[in-house]
Amino acid sequence: MNFIHQRSVVGAGAIGVEIGQAMNRLGVKTTMVEVLDRVLPGIEPELSKVLTDVLRKEGVKVYTKTRVVRVRKKGERKVVELATGEGRKEEEVEQVLVATGRSPNTDGLNLEEVGVKLDKRGFVVTDAAMRTTNPNVYAAGDVVSKKWMLETLAAREGVVAAINMYGGRAEMDYKGVPLVVFTEPQVASVGLTEEETVKEFGGCACRTLELYDLPKSRITGYKSGIAKVVIDPSSGRVLGYHVIAPNAAEFASTASLITRFNLTIEDVLWIHTVFSTFSESLKLVATKFFRQLELMPCCME
Repeated sequence: MNFIHQRSVVGAGAIGVEIGQAMNRLGVKTTMVEVLDRVLPGIEPELSKVLTDVLRKEGVKVYTKTRVVRVRKKGERKVVELATGEGRKEEEVEQVLVATGRSPNTDGLNLEEVGVKLDKRGFVVTDAAMRTTNPNVYAAGDVVSKKWMLETLAAREGVVAAINMYGGRAEMDYKGVPLVVFTEPQVASVGLTEEETVKEFGGCACRTLELYDLPKSRITGYKSGIAKVVIDPSSGRVLGYHVIAPNAAEFASTASLITRFNLTIEDVLWIHTVFSTFSESLKLVATKFFRQLELMPCCME
């Protein structure tokens, strides 16, 4: 069996970091290149830093604020020319994986001629009923202009579109959609980030929790992780939960319900959690608005 021993991953979004870490763990020397300032640029910077540290400790070479100038052949190998903040660099690899996002397959459909508006990237613009700017045309799935491209989201959009096409009434609500990145540790992001909250509400209140403050983390010895909660300071309503931890995908739905149903930070304190689990991070980080963790017992009331 022939193995690829060196690979460059261009793009450090969800797909890039998932495949990059997996290939590295399979013994492939991996280089990751991201043009923006951090891996997973759409999530909270604190989580990005934790994941970057994990990747680098595992041996992945991570470039940020770096642009691929060109890729040229060198015999049976490839040379990736990079423009970094420290000048030009080259990485010699066997294969290059391009994971820089998705493009909609709307070219050639002449949608604008029938009154269907596209955004500047070619994605279809819809309202909450999944109706396009042509009231007789609906769209759903990754072709739609939105923040996240998720299969569960596409399925729900299809249901909403079908209901409205046949005379019913339904609307999409993207507020509590959980995004999960299946690296190790896993990344779960629900609702608004701190930056988005400041833009929308003019300010926000946030708390972060180092994973090692969790009893489960100390029991297992797993230290790499962080939880962050974002709230509206005027109402106390939880606007976003962001976690990097083992099995974060398993409690992302709980965070989704908290944001979806407009629970306040006080409401979160009345949620019964299971001791000892990583999911306790959702309640413990909320507790930091009211109490000092070092004065608390090992488990929460």
